[in-house]
Amino acid sequence: MDGTEADVWAAENAIAGTGSVDLDAAINAWEATWLAAAALRTRIDGGNEAAQWWLRAIPRVELERAAELEEELGMVTASLDARWRALVDVIADAGTRLATRVAEQDRRRQGVRTEAVPTEPTPRPAASAAVAVPAAVRPPDRVAV
Repeated sequence: MDGTEADVWAAENAIAGTGSVDLDAAINAWEATWLAAAALRTRIDGGNEAAQWWLRAIPRVELERAAELEEELGMVTASLDARWRALVDVIADAGTRLATRVAEQDRRRQGVRTEAVPTEPTPRPAASAAVAVPAAVRPPDRVAV
């Protein structure tokens, strides 16, 4: 589970690219960010599962120590889960901004005049176990899952 820090940094660095002036580069960075987040989730889940198997293999004479390790593992896992969820929220927000940019670009191409209207952030739904992944950021030929 120590190796998760590198995956967190990779995802956070990829997020920075979503603010690129070049829309195609920003979309590519957004997709790369989702891939980095998926790699992080895989590392968290794999590390947790490996640690659980290791804990089950501890001899019965050391059950007290195993219980302590299991408690520590729970804290580490909860911390990593929270960090991953925060990362996913940032990625989802970046996807929303990209979708807005794509729509504006399409309207400009079609000659539709739009006025800048200040928008209020939409309220977030209560946290749930499932993480919603933003839908398309481009016309139907390119969808991120």
